[in-house]
Amino acid sequence: MNEEETGVVELVTAMRAGRIDLGGVLDALSRRGVLPEAEYSAGVETLWRLRTERLLDDETVTALVERLDALRADAGDATVVAPAGAVEPGADDASDATVVAPTSAFAADDATRVAPRAQAPRPDGGDTQGTGGTRVTGTGATSASTAGWARIADAAGGEVAHVGMLLKGRFLLERELGRGGMGVVFLARDERKVEAHDRDPYVAVKVLNDEFRRHPDSLVALQREARRSQRLAHDHIVRVYDFDKAGTIVFMTMEYVDGSDLRTLIREQAWQGMPLAKARPLIEGMARALARAHAAGVVHSDFKPGNVMVTADGVPKVFDFGIARAGKHGAGASGEQTVFDAATLGALTPAYASLEMIRGGEPAPADDVYALGCVCFELLTGKHPFGKASAEVALREGRTPPKVPGLTRRQYRTLCRAVAFHAGERLQTVEPLLEGLREVGLRERLLPLAAWGTATALLVGGGAWALSRHLHARQLAAVVAGFDVDGPGRYADEAAAAGALAALDEDERHALVLGHDRRIEAFLLRRLDELWKPELGRFEYARAQRVFALRNDLRLYSPELDARRARMELQKDELLNALDTELAERVEAGALFEDRTPNVAQTLAQVRAIDPGSALLRHPGLEAAYAQAVADARDGGDLALAGARLRQARDAFGESLRLDLAAADLEAAQAHADSAARAAGTPLDAERARALLSERIAGPSADPAWRADVAAALQALRGDASAEHRNRLDALGRAIAHHAAGADAPVELAGARALVDFGLAQVPASSELRAQRDRLAGLAAGLEARLAQESAAAEAAARTESLRRAAAAGDLPKAGEALQRLRALQPGSAFATVEGPQLLANAYLAAASRRFAEDRADQAAQRLAEAEALLGERVELRTAKARYELVAMLDAAAAQDAPTPERHAQLGERLQALSRADAEGLAALEADLRERGRLPEGTLQARLDALAPAA
Repeated sequence: MNEEETGVVELVTAMRAGRIDLGGVLDALSRRGVLPEAEYSAGVETLWRLRTERLLDDETVTALVERLDALRADAGDATVVAPAGAVEPGADDASDATVVAPTSAFAADDATRVAPRAQAPRPDGGDTQGTGGTRVTGTGATSASTAGWARIADAAGGEVAHVGMLLKGRFLLERELGRGGMGVVFLARDERKVEAHDRDPYVAVKVLNDEFRRHPDSLVALQREARRSQRLAHDHIVRVYDFDKAGTIVFMTMEYVDGSDLRTLIREQAWQGMPLAKARPLIEGMARALARAHAAGVVHSDFKPGNVMVTADGVPKVFDFGIARAGKHGAGASGEQTVFDAATLGALTPAYASLEMIRGGEPAPADDVYALGCVCFELLTGKHPFGKASAEVALREGRTPPKVPGLTRRQYRTLCRAVAFHAGERLQTVEPLLEGLREVGLRERLLPLAAWGTATALLVGGGAWALSRHLHARQLAAVVAGFDVDGPGRYADEAAAAGALAALDEDERHALVLGHDRRIEAFLLRRLDELWKPELGRFEYARAQRVFALRNDLRLYSPELDARRARMELQKDELLNALDTELAERVEAGALFEDRTPNVAQTLAQVRAIDPGSALLRHPGLEAAYAQAVADARDGGDLALAGARLRQARDAFGESLRLDLAAADLEAAQAHADSAARAAGTPLDAERARALLSERIAGPSADPAWRADVAAALQALRGDASAEHRNRLDALGRAIAHHAAGADAPVELAGARALVDFGLAQVPASSELRAQRDRLAGLAAGLEARLAQESAAAEAAARTESLRRAAAAGDLPKAGEALQRLRALQPGSAFATVEGPQLLANAYLAAASRRFAEDRADQAAQRLAEAEALLGERVELRTAKARYELVAMLDAAAAQDAPTPERHAQLGERLQALSRADAEGLAALEADLRERGRLPEGTLQARLDALAPAA
């Protein structure tokens, strides 16, 4: 083997086969020199997979990965995030200064708008940033070429990050945390931290979406966010670790904050306002984060509730400095401006942008003060001070901030100055805002009168200190005792434990975890048993997640809790998959209402207990079935039953246009029944009929009672052929047409169409009524299309969840059916074309692996053949199937006395072809067979040689 020309994977395979040792691999890699990116990535992913599968020890993998890192070809393209102090001496920070181009007007909402703009040509005729050979300042001490990033931005079809992916052979994406204007944020487990037994191996990984990746400034924006956040290290700013790429996937790793964003907190806890005393820690934390940024010359420029995370302990952490802008005071001495301008992304949130930002003014801390003031109003009142209108619109319409109950005049004036429209009238920094909101207590007001007591205080100070230390020691002992699972003072739940821990500082909490980790672990495991034990009917999954949140906050290292969490996730997926199937069966059987047992409501209650946000709760087939059941009862004349069914349907679908229409039809049927009962009374004479008809023509209505009155009057006048009567009929047609012309809302269409049809029956020649009939028919067709579209979207969401759950639970037929349906519903969607097939392929591979572990290689190969028939050609399926087929053939040959020479030669050709196409996979297969005692010959080739027919 020519080691200098051998690839990384081949070298690792040779080492595992015993043909070369670790030292030989390291020497061969050193002689290879620079490694291409593709070979580097393949090598790292292979090494980490082998470590995960326990086929290589940790020391060997670490040594090889370090050598690969040193030989990586495009190391110059990787952004190295370093502390500010690592910058070369003399390097200024002019790259953070920004030319802010005027932004276009935005509608008032709280979503960040990213509108790519054309790049202006440089005066010297060179490329704009992000193209050609232009260089931008990298983080740390290195200026990195943007050529590698430009290739990624220009790539036509980018890879899609998905749950289960291992980025860079290191970050395992476990679940999606959220989506925003820039991309998707995943919770990821850092395998290197796991290897090092880190107490907190989780990080958040932000992956750029395809649209943002292709923007010429987007990669620079993400790079800047990484660097700024490193420079802005602060307890109330989310820490950013690194910025990197894997293929065409560009991502950033940062601190994982276990909590919810401030927007959710306001919606759930402060929708009617929060007392200042409760909101103060949030306001102060956010203000200190912004003050830290302003001190570094950085203006956030997109501060809003959605860009603040709040931990389970109520600590706010600001993030998303990706479009932050640098103020003039942050420029270097040269005064030069960077070629990158975040404003070219057109990214700001109108509801929180100052008037100067909207008009394209220079960035200033006062811009963030305006946004923080708006957020303070939302916390204290539950509402944006200007109803989410932009500053420009609010100024034009003369809007003023609302009163805030509980604030003093001084505090309210301060808050209003924070959201002043014009910068000259606004607070310029966050410090005056904090000072103005501070409580001025009686003690402070009387402080000058209390100077005489100083001497007395000094005398008693020593005794007070000793007493406080004694009390603090008792408090620590009580905190520890609360974790005794069988102790009398045991914490009632995880919230009580978190409250007690909040009274300790960080060092004390750390010492408590080190000294009492087993006690804390036992408490958390007991709480999990109390909340989640499906076999005993305990399904409080959401509360169980709070237990894990407490564990993460404590950074408690516990493999048993890791295993419990993994088992819970699997149980959750299996339960929801079973409930999904059960729900479909009960809908199909018509067991929709409580008059049948079991019924749909019972299934939905279980789903809601496990996952209140499950897409199964919006099952489109169930919604349509409910509406049809209401219609059947109505058409059958049982209006009371129809009403009862509608109420039960509303319990499951609070907001449903389809049920709104069913309710409107039911009201119309009830009104028609009432009018029919009235019409059965005394017949009208001609004079009363003419008076009634004239009265009804003057006030047309879609109410069935109106039609019943008109029909009764016309019945009484059916023999009247006078011109006066014909004029009344013409007036009737015009009145109905005029009334129907105002019907546009979906719930009005059915009544309007019935009214027009009634009119045409009386005045068939009316062109106005025919025109309204055609218009309403068009609106009805559009409504049907809208309902179909909403049903398709709801079904796609439900099928997506079904596929995820079924794949996780190993229910392959159901997962395949869900994918086929998704392909029909959304043929071009990323999930139907990329993530869904990958999930299903992984599920088939796992199922095949289980069959192979049971010594059924033939069944394992058959599983993968089924997968290929469903998913088409996929390398991982083809190579795995080839491996299993080869073992199955060898098993079959061994069962015979001796294979024929032709059969033996055929097996040899298959083995050689597989060793060329999938050397690494073949080596892993042989190692697995040896470990299970199924390959005593050492290699598959040796086993085949042992089966050779006698000469």
